[in-house]
Amino acid sequence: MAHDPSFAEGPAADPAVERTPDPGRLTPPPVAPPDEAPALLDAVRETYERGLYLQAFRAAAPLGPLAGWPGVEGQLLAGRLAYQLGAPALAARLHLRARRRHPASGEAWLWAHRAAIGRLGPYAVGARLRAGGPAGT
Repeated sequence: MAHDPSFAEGPAADPAVERTPDPGRLTPPPVAPPDEAPALLDAVRETYERGLYLQAFRAAAPLGPLAGWPGVEGQLLAGRLAYQLGAPALAARLHLRARRRHPASGEAWLWAHRAAIGRLGPYAVGARLRAGGPAGT
């Protein structure tokens, strides 16, 4: 039997076939311009500090995904928000990433070590700190 490439590839592989977007798919929200991000982060932080975590998450939609929030403050706030919304593993990854990207930040150090304590336990983290090594960051 001869191989028919049009059959194997189907109409989806044909560049002449126009594809229509699926209306059921979620489209990502537009990302806020960099000059608007600090004001937006301040508003999100205020909402977060009032304990309105879901509202803070919704208000931060223009910032894009949590992993892409700008600056050390944005990255740490994204991690704190992820934890409060039920994603502790994501929160730990965000805090550890903030520590690696901003080693001079004391707040990033604090949150990264809190994540390490949650993962390794306080004794192991304390022993690593006393030995002069990183605590899991």
